[in-house]
Amino acid sequence: MKLTNSISISGTTGTGKTYGACKIANDLGLRAVVIDFENKTEKTVRLLFPESVNRFEIIPVMIRKDESKTDVTKTGKITRNDMRIVLKNAPDYLKSFLHLKDNVINDVLGRNDFDVLIYDGATPILRNNMGLEYWKMLHPDRENPMPEEWGAMNDIERAFIEGGIGWAEENDGLFIVTGQMKDLYRGDKVVGEVPAISMKVQHTIDVTLQVEKKIGLKTEYVCTCLDSIRGQWVENLTFDRHILDVLIEKELIGYD
Repeated sequence: MKLTNSISISGTTGTGKTYGACKIANDLGLRAVVIDFENKTEKTVRLLFPESVNRFEIIPVMIRKDESKTDVTKTGKITRNDMRIVLKNAPDYLKSFLHLKDNVINDVLGRNDFDVLIYDGATPILRNNMGLEYWKMLHPDRENPMPEEWGAMNDIERAFIEGGIGWAEENDGLFIVTGQMKDLYRGDKVVGEVPAISMKVQHTIDVTLQVEKKIGLKTEYVCTCLDSIRGQWVENLTFDRHILDVLIEKELIGYD
């Protein structure tokens, strides 16, 4: 059993989350299945790991809308849904979620012919976009859930991510989930950023990482470990020192 079976990598746009996840699989010489929530993994692999394309099976799950739609109510109460503008080729989150739930995830989790499972860009899309549209489908008479009902979207996120963790533990594989950051509020004031992945899910993952841009003389990025069996830590990343290098140094991951 590996010391690390699951890793989350969170960061803002452009901090190398997709690259970091794919580099771990590539440099360890592992076969990977990628469930791609943002339709960008294939380009990353093709451009940066061209010699390893055949070891990555990329499954895009985002289905695009066919037509644009702009409906504004002329009379009566105007809601946010009335004013929503949906452009051609925008993601159809409900169709995408149903496709993922009904046609993709069970098949992937039932396989053992690969070593790394990556959910690329899954958080907070699973919860805030896909999960919300699924909730609306189940409640056609409601515009938005009540605050106490948002826990249902957390349950959706947790089910999919715990499925990935369970696959890794059962097959002695590695599960990686990447996602965005969200604002951290204290009252009405933004005091920082935290990973968009829910706290309950974070606690079930072996290594929880946050990557930030820190342009300077000696480092381009900073990697903060929020939780791991080695405790919390902060390490600089450069063009020659990547997430994988740090995980190896910390003896959280390694070569067989």
